[in-house]
Amino acid sequence: MHIFASALGGLAVGLLWCGTRALTRVAALVPMAGAVAIHWVTNYAAAFPGDHTAMEWRERLAGDWGLWIILGCLGAAWIWDVRRSRLGRRREPDVALAAERQGRTAPEALFGYALLHLPATWIIAMGYARQRRALLYAAAHPRTRAGKLEPLRESVARQSRQMDATNSQETWHGVTFRQLWRQAREQRPRLPGHEKVLLVLSLLLTIPSLVYLVVGSFPATKDLREYFTEGTGLHVLVGVGLAGLALTLWRLISAVHGYRTANASPLGETLALVQFRIAVCAGSLVVGGLLLSRWSAIADGEAPLSGYRILGTDQFFLEKILEV
Repeated sequence: MHIFASALGGLAVGLLWCGTRALTRVAALVPMAGAVAIHWVTNYAAAFPGDHTAMEWRERLAGDWGLWIILGCLGAAWIWDVRRSRLGRRREPDVALAAERQGRTAPEALFGYALLHLPATWIIAMGYARQRRALLYAAAHPRTRAGKLEPLRESVARQSRQMDATNSQETWHGVTFRQLWRQAREQRPRLPGHEKVLLVLSLLLTIPSLVYLVVGSFPATKDLREYFTEGTGLHVLVGVGLAGLALTLWRLISAVHGYRTANASPLGETLALVQFRIAVCAGSLVVGGLLLSRWSAIADGEAPLSGYRILGTDQFFLEKILEV
């Protein structure tokens, strides 16, 4: 079910974000409504197993319908991607490789370079393909500002020239992967000091929970399990949880502070990473705060939230989320 809904949701987001016409962007509501309907029918059938109509629809969606939904979404996305890529190549002819100008297709030129000196040329070719695809896709978008793409365009054009200059076996003769690895490490910017501190703190805060989950699950460590379920051990876990929430809050503040800088980057992956970090941190704060607010009740065996009726059954939604 989640695969079907995700495929429809991805198609809807693609149409909404990349659509050039108002009609195309309005059409994104159709797959989005389909994803919501699939999710609703599945949850309704799970909550009311006696409803034969809901069960019948769920079986249809889980059967042949689901396969055709996925194939249809992938086919539509592939057609859209090919059209955008061709339009981008027409608008950015300077980033084409010399092999492409001689009549070879882009996959042939990239794979030919990637197989010259494995694994170094493979890594270079894949990184180049990722950046050039981002440039071509952005250049084909009608709402893209040309000035914002200039740094990415220069970077891709420079990489194209470097790949043309090294597109031969003689160029890579005597070059080892260890030498390339050292050069890459020297050129890579180092991790800031505060990021190292946050990384070390994050690892230290996971130690008590990992000890309880891994070691405390064996019958021979019954005393350790009891230590963490009452008294000082339980307070240690709660304190670690509070410290984790504070660290997550700091991560959220840092991500929000860097959102504007990421938004100015020509690569959408940078902005997507910041948005994903904001969503994860916000969700972790909500769920972690909810569970820690009732830690004493949970330690006594009570439900995380009692008295809530969702979809007509006591704690149905929470049981599905918290059963793992």
